[in-house]
Amino acid sequence: MYFLIALLLFGTILRIHQLDRALGGGDENQVLLEWVYAPMDYILTPTGDPSLWNWSLGFGFDHIFNNIVLRTMVLLFGEENTLAIRFPAFITGIACIWMVYKIARQIYPTMAVARFALATIAVCPIHIYYSQTARGYSFVMFFSTLSIYAALNLLKSNRNFMWGFLLFLSGILSVYTIPLVAVFILSLAVWVLLVLTIPALKAEFGLHQESVSRKFYQFLAIFLLMGTCSVLLYWPHIDGVLQMLNEYYDDSKVVSSNLVKGIYASYLDKLIYFIPNLLTKIFPGPLIYFTPLILIGIFWGQTNRLAYRLLPITILLTSYLFTLITGLAGYPRGYLFNLPLLLIFLAGGIVWTGEYLGNLIKKKVYINWISYSLIGVYVTLALTEIFLNYYPSIKTFDVKAYAQKLSGQTQKNDLLLVADSRFYLYARSIYKKNLQNIITNNQLGGIKLIVDNNFTAADYN
Repeated sequence: MYFLIALLLFGTILRIHQLDRALGGGDENQVLLEWVYAPMDYILTPTGDPSLWNWSLGFGFDHIFNNIVLRTMVLLFGEENTLAIRFPAFITGIACIWMVYKIARQIYPTMAVARFALATIAVCPIHIYYSQTARGYSFVMFFSTLSIYAALNLLKSNRNFMWGFLLFLSGILSVYTIPLVAVFILSLAVWVLLVLTIPALKAEFGLHQESVSRKFYQFLAIFLLMGTCSVLLYWPHIDGVLQMLNEYYDDSKVVSSNLVKGIYASYLDKLIYFIPNLLTKIFPGPLIYFTPLILIGIFWGQTNRLAYRLLPITILLTSYLFTLITGLAGYPRGYLFNLPLLLIFLAGGIVWTGEYLGNLIKKKVYINWISYSLIGVYVTLALTEIFLNYYPSIKTFDVKAYAQKLSGQTQKNDLLLVADSRFYLYARSIYKKNLQNIITNNQLGGIKLIVDNNFTAADYN
């Protein structure tokens, strides 16, 4: 237990570091300025002519539940309270670490796999990033683990209401955060259907014909209710959804010079790069060389049930096939609901590989040092990626010094022009106050242009 607490504490420390950096990175500027600083009604039911909204950027229905939570934090703690705004992503990130451990304990019989899974997500660079960024991806990863955990327990347990309600709640909140997560819900439903229809899988869960029928209708009711509620929640945004499907995901409208339009340039790109792009998102740098261990964990690792081996395959392949069949493809970050299971089966592959190599050298010991050596290498490489690449990439300016300098160099009737959106967020209060003074006094004192000293005028063309 002390080892688990130490890993959880270590993962928490990695996510606390630079948690209080200036807001604005990772699309935080866009979210805060377009939605979170707007009234709650505007987040829930945007008004006006949808043709005038910039749906191609995801405005209107992107990360709605996350925006609701952030709006609440802003109302309670203020618009520039960095820690409060990032706290929801942070706390769900920490909770996700623990849920990965809990799921690993159900899937694999050995404690070592659960510990290794906890270690891999504790040092996962992309999970750390979204655990300290005010976006909805931390919510999605947490709610997806919660959905999987609830589904596993609902199959085995007679406590139908508790696990059924948890599955419904986590599923609906994840979809209300990012619509693309509906693909995950679909894949989870496909896996449950496989378990309830394939005789060998039914036998593993001890399900006879009567209980199979009961479980089938329980899951059917939950998924149908989830789908109905999702449609009702998104109904105020339906015009934007349809417009975004037509413009954002249509390959025929991809313009190479416009990175916003289209994610993959062609169907062939989706076919070839969809899964590799997702893997490189989760396993950056040299960590990508550990991905074959995921397959080892799935096909050779000692799981408690055969059905569990099908779980990551079903979720990943359903996402992939859905993209190929419909042509709708999001950025790899939109499919991070795959991350928890991939890390769990990576841990399973590490343990199996260590045991296999240990048997080859015919050296039986109480502790499988080969497995611990492999996870040690993985953690070391992950920490190298975090400290040498990730942390430096998110380092930003000193907010307090910037605000003081801005206040000292502007007069109350000066109009501010901000050339770089990164510097607008913390100039916003002064900008609004000065603009109000200019209008009230009918007097313009001067015009002050805020630019990055490292840039030249040509950079703003």
